[in-house]
Amino acid sequence: MNIYTQCCGLIILFILFAFDIKHKKVGLFSETVYLNTIFINAVSVIVGLLSVVALNNQDSFNHAATMFFTKGHMITLIIVGYANVAYLISGFYSKRRHLEVVIKHAWLPVAEIIAVIFVPVSFKSAFGGMYVAGAATIITFIATLGYVALCIWLVVKWRRRLGRRRRDSVIGWMVVMSFAAIIEQAIGNFYCIDFACSIGMMIIYFTLENPESNMDKNYGCFNSHMISPYMAQLMHAKETFCMIYLSMADAKTSDADEDRLNDKIRQIIDFVNQFPYAKVFKLVEQEFICILPDEGKLQIVVSGLRNRFYYDQFSMFNEQGIVNSESTTPKSLIVMLSDSTVAEEPDDILRVFQTLRESNRDNITSTRIRLCKSHFDELREKEQIIREIREALDKDRVEVFYQPIYSTKHKRFISAEALARIRREDNSIVPPGKFIPIAEETGLILKLGERVFEKTCRFIQTGLPERMGMEYIEVNLSVIQCEQLDLASKYIQIMEENQINPHFINLEITETASIQAKRKLQQNMRTLMEYGVEFSLDDFGNGHSNLDYVIDMPVDIVKLDMSLIQAYENEKKAKAVVQAAVRMILDMELNALTEGVETKEQLDEMERIGVDYIQGYYFSKPIPENEFLDFLQKHQGEAS
Repeated sequence: MNIYTQCCGLIILFILFAFDIKHKKVGLFSETVYLNTIFINAVSVIVGLLSVVALNNQDSFNHAATMFFTKGHMITLIIVGYANVAYLISGFYSKRRHLEVVIKHAWLPVAEIIAVIFVPVSFKSAFGGMYVAGAATIITFIATLGYVALCIWLVVKWRRRLGRRRRDSVIGWMVVMSFAAIIEQAIGNFYCIDFACSIGMMIIYFTLENPESNMDKNYGCFNSHMISPYMAQLMHAKETFCMIYLSMADAKTSDADEDRLNDKIRQIIDFVNQFPYAKVFKLVEQEFICILPDEGKLQIVVSGLRNRFYYDQFSMFNEQGIVNSESTTPKSLIVMLSDSTVAEEPDDILRVFQTLRESNRDNITSTRIRLCKSHFDELREKEQIIREIREALDKDRVEVFYQPIYSTKHKRFISAEALARIRREDNSIVPPGKFIPIAEETGLILKLGERVFEKTCRFIQTGLPERMGMEYIEVNLSVIQCEQLDLASKYIQIMEENQINPHFINLEITETASIQAKRKLQQNMRTLMEYGVEFSLDDFGNGHSNLDYVIDMPVDIVKLDMSLIQAYENEKKAKAVVQAAVRMILDMELNALTEGVETKEQLDEMERIGVDYIQGYYFSKPIPENEFLDFLQKHQGEAS
């Protein structure tokens, strides 16, 4: 029975070894350590097999030879236990650091091996067979269970970093080892620890180290599971590398073109795979990354792609660089990174790729981008601002600043625009030009806008703005907010909770390109207007023709964008446009408001052409609530 289990264990290890070396591997350090662990286990099984043969054929083996094989097997079991620990930690350390840790703690298996060599053993018989007993076997048993316990402790300690699949695989491996060690120690002549080691290696192979599970069979390249560990290994080892990112995930193709596109992608990957130093990974959909060791190799691959595919009717590479945007190829995004040191972590690179893909999603032609340090600086700044927005929402550091609005008819301030501001822990203010676009992009503008509206309503509820001559407060609505079907119900609820007269609220809307979003906005506007809220159209003349919005949307005020006012004094055409726009707005029996007025001359000119309301730094920049009240108290009498 012992011979059979040893032989089965050896066969399993040889099969795993053959499968492992046959398949293409990405080159992770853990792959090498796993292969070494298989080899060590195989040596242990062979020595164990020889010890079983020697024990049961002592007539053919002298005492010294039997002692050599039996103690040799104990020593290899100790080494196997330590090798198992070394494999487990290989996923958390660089190659150099792993070697340092393994050498640093090697005194433990060395001490155990010395103890096994010098303590006595005895040979006993039971159930028709021979087995080894004595102090050396107890040391080996304790050492084996000790390494199993250490592995389990490391799994518990690093459970979040390991991931569920690796965690479960290692625990299963250790449970098999534990049962085998206990059974072997209890029964004596039933040798199953080596077979258990082989089963453990098989568990790890099929759950974690199977090279086929790391391949994308459709395209013949590595899959997305391998990209982050491989980049992390290179970066931790201080090895620089270059990358080519190709995305055709946003290409609009017919079914026939889709098949041709996939065939062409396979040809490209097959071509790149011919370079031994190139490693290609598939991300999601039709996104691919090629990692190369240096700039020279990158240029060789790019030149090869250009020469190989340039004359193809389905080409995506041209002689100027890499993208042939005039070819019949569906649009693609190709990004090249020449120096990996501009990134701090692998995820930084992948997030930049994803950000570039999102920002180029609406492009109708192919795009080529060469990454530089500024791309990663922008990413880190964006992520920092996202953290600051979330912290401000969680810790109530969102403030509302107010910019007064002057009435040319009443010669006083009758309104103000409520504007979101975020205060950092150090009391500084995050520039709105930085956090507003990011809040809109990430959807945080929904919570941010609602918080600003709540605080504005609480301010109005105090009665102070009305006593200071305010007739209404303007509050901005982002395009994303306008698309929410429950916007009207939420805002009505907030006004009711604060007992606000809805006529004191004027919501500013901006143009949206989506017809569906426009319909949702109109539905919200109807509900809010029935409740008593009024609306303004913001940013009129800023890059879009808002004439249809002026006609279709039931707004009371049209706000001319500050860019028009800034150009008014210096450009003849801008002056004509502003004057015509104001006349049109007044003829429609709406009120005109100009933003960005900064000088007395601009104020006088806007009054001359009939503008109803003036807003700008000439009067005041946006200021906190208390300062706004002080401003009104000081200037209302002067203005009138």
